[in-house]
Amino acid sequence: MQIKTRALYILMILFGTVISDQVTKKIAQEYLQNSAPISFLYNFFVLTYAENTGGFLGMGATVNEEIRFWLFSVAVSLFLLAMFVYLIFSKAFSIRQTLMLALVLGGGIGNLIDRLMYDGKVVDFMNFGIGPVRTGILNVADIYITFGAIFLFLFILSDGRKIQKEKQELF
Repeated sequence: MQIKTRALYILMILFGTVISDQVTKKIAQEYLQNSAPISFLYNFFVLTYAENTGGFLGMGATVNEEIRFWLFSVAVSLFLLAMFVYLIFSKAFSIRQTLMLALVLGGGIGNLIDRLMYDGKVVDFMNFGIGPVRTGILNVADIYITFGAIFLFLFILSDGRKIQKEKQELF
């Protein structure tokens, strides 16, 4: 795939993921911030507002504020920028893998925007589960990151098996 075409696909995914993430967070801020949790499907899906100063599942939330800034804002910004440049110019990934990495990148950008706009906090508002087995409170960006990473892993396994099978057929 040509660089221009690859860049266009990646930018379209980034635009869609970031916009959908930010719009849902604005809606959550407006309608959930000062309300009780809202439950659906017998408590399987719950809408509840939270602000997360940490990373995944709040990890790092108790770390010194300056360290959190350098870790979750500066280091993440540099990582996402490097990932974007690599995705645009690298031919190491298949189209499917590139698209999944773009989902991860878009989710990362969505959460980074929150950190920069809301004094190091990320808006979270969804929770899934059955009985006591529940996810943490998360947002649309987290879903993009999770599904992008899972499907990337599956595609890499699948592509690796195809390559291995092709090698075996050659010999």
